[in-house]
Amino acid sequence: MKLLEGENLDEVYVNGVTTGSVAASNPSVKHGLRFTKINRTSVVGKSKADCVHALKSAAAGRTVNLEMVYDLAGYIRALQSKPEKNKCVMVEITPVSGKELGVRMIDGASGQGTFVEGIDADSPASACQNLQPGLRILEVN
Repeated sequence: MKLLEGENLDEVYVNGVTTGSVAASNPSVKHGLRFTKINRTSVVGKSKADCVHALKSAAAGRTVNLEMVYDLAGYIRALQSKPEKNKCVMVEITPVSGKELGVRMIDGASGQGTFVEGIDADSPASACQNLQPGLRILEVN
């Protein structure tokens, strides 16, 4: 899993899932999930480093128990608080006949815009390296 520290450095979100990892085999793990407990210990108010340590401390071969809540608004705020928040990227998706593009979008709170919520696996959009959840969509043509 790739982690993202929250806007105030006291929340940690799933920011990606590594292909072939244990997390990738669980369809419930997705961008925007905020950690609340790792192995039944609260990580609310903890840093990304604390969460990484808790995850790595799990004994090899043992199940890691994660409690998370889907907090897309918090995740988007965290993405926007990062130094590269105003970086503009061009994304080109090549359509495939008979397939949807595979981009899920959501409206931001208080008219902040439209954001990428997710990208469907094995879709034309999944081939785009620049496309990631949390990006604000400025223009579609």
